[in-house]
This record gives sequence, C-alpha cells and structure tokens, in this order.
Amino acid sequence: MLDKIATFASKVGNPKIIVLAFSLLVIDNGLFAQNNISFHTNGKIYLVIGVLAAIFIGIIGFLVYLERKLNKLEKQINNNE
Repeated sequence: MLDKIATFASKVGNPKIIVLAFSLLVIDNGLFAQNNISFHTNGKIYLVIGVLAAIFIGIIGFLVYLERKLNKLEKQINNNE
C-alpha cells in the first residue's frame, strides 16, 4: 500500500499529498478495525448520520450564500460598465 502512495506522491510532487494520503490510510484502517454492528446496536449510527447531515446542510447553505453574493457582485460590475 505504501508503494502506491509513493508512486502517487511522486507523480504529484507535493509532500503535503504524501502526508495526507498516509494519514487517510491510517485513519481508514482505524475505522475498519471497529465493529460496525456496535454502532447500530448502541444507536450511535443515528448520531453519525445526524452529524453528517448537518455538515452537508452547512456546506450547501454556504454554497448558496456564495452564489447569491457572486450574483450580486456580477450585477454590480455589469451595471458599472
């Protein structure tokens, strides 16, 4: 697995990519080590789904806010020309 990361990083040429890929590999292995059934039986899966939903709603809200702001700026630029 490390050889795949090294070849990918050599293609990209950015050392930050190496650190990111390695950290994701370590985090990913840690997540699979847990028993997925325990999330469901303890009811924690609903908490995870809720947090993920809140994050996605926040991202979508932020993108809508940026889109409106950009449209407003575009109209101002077009009116000034």
